[in-house]
Amino acid sequence: LFFTQKPTKCPSPVISSGSPAPLPQQVVLPTSGRGLEAAGRVLTGSDQTAVQIMESASNGDKNSKNVADFLATCAGSFFGDLALILLPFGGIYLIGGVSRSLKEYLKSESFIKAFCDKGRFSKFNEKFSVQLVKDDFAALKGCRNFMMQD
Repeated sequence: LFFTQKPTKCPSPVISSGSPAPLPQQVVLPTSGRGLEAAGRVLTGSDQTAVQIMESASNGDKNSKNVADFLATCAGSFFGDLALILLPFGGIYLIGGVSRSLKEYLKSESFIKAFCDKGRFSKFNEKFSVQLVKDDFAALKGCRNFMMQD
């Protein structure tokens, strides 16, 4: 099930399973493992894979946590900018393994602040929900649903 909610303040991702309901004006945005790895190289100087960075972060490694928080903050800012451009009143859906591994960071104050910190448009960004898709086959199911339309 997916929940589209009207947030009372800037949105934090809703963690749910299943495929997004086909809504008008919705945006599906992937995050990248390569982006996480590149941020890790720049911030820590180490050459770890995205999986290693997130495992280290979940085990309490401060450097890896900083990398994950940095990526979540950058994502929040980018997604907030895209929300103003695309006006996805049906919601923003984050997909993929990196998005799922960053779920705790996507609920953070830094993500929410970066998403909403848009000057005079900050209040406008409160209208958009951000949701995390946990279903690995959501894209295929969406394609199937589209192909089965009249």
